[in-house]
Amino acid sequence: MIIKSLFNKTIYQSNQRTIKAALEDGIQKNIDFSFADFRHAKLSNGNFDGLVARKACFWAADLDGADIGIADLRGADMRCTSLKDSCLAETALTDADLRGAYFSRTIIDGAVLDGIRASCPSFWSLDLPTASSFAGAVFCHLGEEDMALEGVPWVIDGPQPRLVIEGGKCLSGGELYIGGKMSPALERSLLHLKITL
Repeated sequence: MIIKSLFNKTIYQSNQRTIKAALEDGIQKNIDFSFADFRHAKLSNGNFDGLVARKACFWAADLDGADIGIADLRGADMRCTSLKDSCLAETALTDADLRGAYFSRTIIDGAVLDGIRASCPSFWSLDLPTASSFAGAVFCHLGEEDMALEGVPWVIDGPQPRLVIEGGKCLSGGELYIGGKMSPALERSLLHLKITL
């Protein structure tokens, strides 16, 4: 199996038969996979601890169940990846593009999320307070409206539509409200929350 760069140059050649096994083999040999092309790769349940893949492209890759801890994925293109049950603990994801990436039971303990861009509502299922930092992180609501994350947002799931509250911004039921403007439905949700608490 040959792993190539986005510029069609060979980064690593392995006797392994799958891209997942070749990547695991290369990590064991401390190969730098920066700028590697992993588009649409089947990498589920892989052991990629310590992976160095700055600005690599994982667009639409299957990373379900993958262990990608203590990795360097700064600037990686991870759009439309599936990260269900994966581990990104202590991974550097600074400036990674995670728009459309799907999260479910994804571990981010100690991960650096500075400058990331995310857009899938499953992003709010992450345990954001466990991340090391996410300065300059942006949630691209519906791929169009940017919601800058300046602190740890409040994420409230319940019988009402999910509420995400951060600074003067509130995301509710598919709508982003900035600076105190809110719909009657959001006012009712917040009143219900106040009464419940």
